[in-house]
Amino acid sequence: MILGPGVSRGSDVSVYTSASAPAESNIAFAFGSSHGIMTMDKRHSNMRFMSPNPVLHDASPRDIFALEFLHDNHHVLLSGGRNGVLNIIDLRIPRFGADTDTIIHPSSIAHIKQLDAHRILVSGLNSSLLQYDLRFRKTKAPSSQPPQPRLKSFSNFAATSPILYYPRYHNSATLDLGLDVDVEVGIIAAVREPSYYDDNEDSHIQLFSLFGGHKLNSSVEALWIDKRFSHSKCVKFARDVVNQTKSLYVMPFDLHRYSFTSPDDDF
Repeated sequence: MILGPGVSRGSDVSVYTSASAPAESNIAFAFGSSHGIMTMDKRHSNMRFMSPNPVLHDASPRDIFALEFLHDNHHVLLSGGRNGVLNIIDLRIPRFGADTDTIIHPSSIAHIKQLDAHRILVSGLNSSLLQYDLRFRKTKAPSSQPPQPRLKSFSNFAATSPILYYPRYHNSATLDLGLDVDVEVGIIAAVREPSYYDDNEDSHIQLFSLFGGHKLNSSVEALWIDKRFSHSKCVKFARDVVNQTKSLYVMPFDLHRYSFTSPDDDF
């Protein structure tokens, strides 16, 4: 099957990411591209651009690298990309431009992960891994927790105040570093950008406390690859043993699996 809008926005459209919609939605998938957001409906498998053409509308999103449907509200799609603007889109009445409901991340957005009904995790360039509450999106940080210098707004607007920083996350300028979250255990697994490897800390994978923001020590850090060659795009928590904690799978060249050997052990 060949679906979709074809060359309606030119022949040089690149697709960067996709997300499957919840079962209740009449949409099957959403796709992030260099020319905006596309959707495919379930009934007829029709593809269309949901966002306006960025060539004609400057405020329309382009270069979308991350998408996430809200688990508890299938009408809402979160999208983010190169300009650091995270759009909160109601698919029943999608709006873009000045009327868009947004979160302003301090740099380009690479991943969006929903944690619960209100909280989301957003990672991006400029070593920005932050947690936001969708209910509170003020742009002025509380006086008790001033923003770090490297978290100045990347867009033309003041950055939204996060509820939690992950200060030891390292990703300067690579969009396709793998990242995943195990909400049950409260662990973030993030690939460390190769340019940050040094004699003191040369681990390929970093683990963070989801709820505390601090870096965790584990045997996963023993995984190292030569920074001259590659990094892992694929990092995934998966429950591969019934009634057991999820395992972590990482694939730089070969597939690596890490798991708890007992409930009291570290990874």
